Formats: sequence, structure tokens, C-alpha cells
Amino acid sequence: MLFKFLTGKEIGHLQTGLILSQIGGL
Repeated sequence: MLFKFLTGKEIGHLQTGLILSQIGGL
């Protein structure tokens, strides 16, 4: 999966993006 290629920082940004997406969805 793409997660294997993501670094710690990229995972952090991805997690933040998912949170913002959930907030935006609401």
C-alpha cells in the first residue's frame, strides 16, 4: 500500500487531512 512509502511527516499530514475532511463533511 501507499502507506509503506509514506514517511512519518507524510502520515501526520495525511491524518490531519483526513480529520479536516471529516470536519468539512459535517
